[in-house]
Amino acid sequence: MAEDWRVTIATGSSDDGLVARALEGLREREVEREARERLGGRIAVSRDDDHIYLYADAEAAAREAGRLVTSLLAEHELVLEGDVSVER
Repeated sequence: MAEDWRVTIATGSSDDGLVARALEGLREREVEREARERLGGRIAVSRDDDHIYLYADAEAAAREAGRLVTSLLAEHELVLEGDVSVER
């Protein structure tokens, strides 16, 4: 885990149902071949009250996953609170 890249997304929403539906969209897209190729490997997802955390083995995959999730959140009309951060 020490070598992983972490993306932190502050959703600004504690609506568990809305966040869960957005994350389900990520799972559906991950099974698509194009998404798997773009992400370059497996992405782990977790969340707490109003944050979504993504873990990837490469910086490029982490940044792409962050873009994908923010796009999904926008589709579900979830407004982000603050910046999306990527760190090792």
